[in-house]
Amino acid sequence: MYFSQIPMKIRSMLLGLTWCIALLGLQSCENIYEVPEEDIEDAVDFTQSMGLLLSALEPIEHINSTYSFADFNRKNFDSLEGILGCKLILIDSSTQDGNGMEYDIIYSGATSKMDRKSRSGKIHVEINYSHREIGSVTKITIDDQKPIKISNSYQFIGALSGEFEFQRNVGDKVDLLIKKMEFNIDDEFQGLEDHLDGALKYSWISGEASQGLLYDQLKFTGQGTVELDENKFNFNVNLPLEKSYELGCSDFILKGIIELKREKDQYKIDFDPFNNNACNDIIKVYKNGKEFELRVP
Repeated sequence: MYFSQIPMKIRSMLLGLTWCIALLGLQSCENIYEVPEEDIEDAVDFTQSMGLLLSALEPIEHINSTYSFADFNRKNFDSLEGILGCKLILIDSSTQDGNGMEYDIIYSGATSKMDRKSRSGKIHVEINYSHREIGSVTKITIDDQKPIKISNSYQFIGALSGEFEFQRNVGDKVDLLIKKMEFNIDDEFQGLEDHLDGALKYSWISGEASQGLLYDQLKFTGQGTVELDENKFNFNVNLPLEKSYELGCSDFILKGIIELKREKDQYKIDFDPFNNNACNDIIKVYKNGKEFELRVP
C-alpha cells in the first residue's frame, strides 16, 4: 500500500510518531554540546591538564627510546627533529665521560607529525645512561620563564613548566615523578597559576622493544594532587589510561577512568564513554549522580 492510500488520520499519527523519534534522536546527540547544569569546570580543567602533561613529556620518551642502547648522535637527532617538529641541541652525547648525556629541545611552533600538535618553548633533559637500562634516570626541566606552550589545529591547549623524572624500575615499566608542575589552560598569555604533583607509572601494552614510541601502546596508572583556582583535589587513576601512538590517534587518551575529589566535590572522568576505544576527544564526567558528555582538547 502506498503512503497516499493510507487514511489521513493514520497518516497524521505516523508522521507524528516519526517526528517524535527524530527529535529523541537529536536530543541524545546533543549531550556533548549543551551547557552542563552542574558546575564541572574543575573536572574539565583537570582533564585538559593531564593531556597537557603527557603531550609535553611523550616526545622525550620517544627521543630517549630511539637507538637507546647507543650514545646519542647527530644523525639520529636530525631524523627525530623532522618527526617532532623541533630543534635538538646535543650538549653531551656520551656516557663515556662518566656524567651522562644531555640535550635541549627547542620548539618554535612547528607541528609534530606524531600527534599533530604544535609546541613552543624549551625543555632541558639529562639522562645518566641508556633509558632502557634498569636504574636509568632522566631529569627534565622546563623553565617557568620559558614554559612549553601546546596547541592543536584549532585552539590553545595550555602552557606548563616544572621538574619531572623518568625512572626505569624494570624492563617495560617507567616511573614518572611529577616533582613540580605549574600550568594554565585558559589563556596563552596568562601566568602559570595552577599546580599539579604526583607519581605516575607507565608500561607498554605493546611495542616496548621497538625504536621510539611510534606504533607503541602504553598504559598509565598513579595518583597525585592538583590545585585549580586555589581548589585542591586528590586524583587517582582507577582504570589505567591507555594511549596508542599510531599517527592520527596519539592525540587522544583512548580509555581509562580517573577519580578527582576533595571534601565537597567528587568527579569520575571516563575517557571511553562509548566503550569503543575511539580516537576522539569525547569524555564523560559523573557528578552528583548525573552524567555529562563533552569534548576536551
